[in-house]
Amino acid sequence: MSVSGKLFMGGAQVATAATFQAVNATTGQSMPPSFSSAGDAEVERACALAWSAFHPFRELDPDARARFLETIADQILALGDELLERGHAETGLPIARLTGERGRTMGQLRLFADELRKGGWLGLRVDPAWAESVLKRYPLGRFGQPEEIAAAILYLASDEAAFVTGVALPVDGGYTAG
Repeated sequence: MSVSGKLFMGGAQVATAATFQAVNATTGQSMPPSFSSAGDAEVERACALAWSAFHPFRELDPDARARFLETIADQILALGDELLERGHAETGLPIARLTGERGRTMGQLRLFADELRKGGWLGLRVDPAWAESVLKRYPLGRFGQPEEIAAAILYLASDEAAFVTGVALPVDGGYTAG
């Protein structure tokens, strides 16, 4: 890992005139290199870049998003002991603690990647006992499929339904009929 002190913005590393230095927590001495300080212009640019990346990223399928998170975890590990040593010098935290923090961070990234693949992040939960009790109320004995609901919508939006007005069209497998 080579610490440059530059800001990462988009695909570029940017240096600014205003800088600061990290301080060794044990000795109190400044540590090279000088770090670029982000001012209003850099923050605005970073926000604009993040916003421009938001929509393309949200269109990625869950597996691509998961691979993105796993790549971040892999890159953190690839930084090796130099990351831990720099963290130790700047914070004074023991290497063992920083090693644990690195492992925890990578573990969380991989956990989130796994959740993306499973779809758990959607918040969808089906209690099997609840589903079974509800299904008993459906004369057809099953939940509807999206295609069945879409077919009713397409019918109502079509010319064939031009004379259909002011009527409710239950598409519920007979649930409301009982």
